[in-house]
Amino acid sequence: MRSVNTDRVTDEKPLPARERHAATGLHPPLNSADGAARTFHPIVQGRSAHPSTASS
Repeated sequence: MRSVNTDRVTDEKPLPARERHAATGLHPPLNSADGAARTFHPIVQGRSAHPSTASS
């Protein structure tokens, strides 16, 4: 099983905490493109290992 910690890409805190952190300059360490790549990579890797499961 694989999972993705979205907190590394998004700030899922309640709004008051999010605003406090943003005011101090604290932002999630990854951008959305990096998060998408980290999410999509295991899918591509799995499909490459088992080409018969890849759709045409």
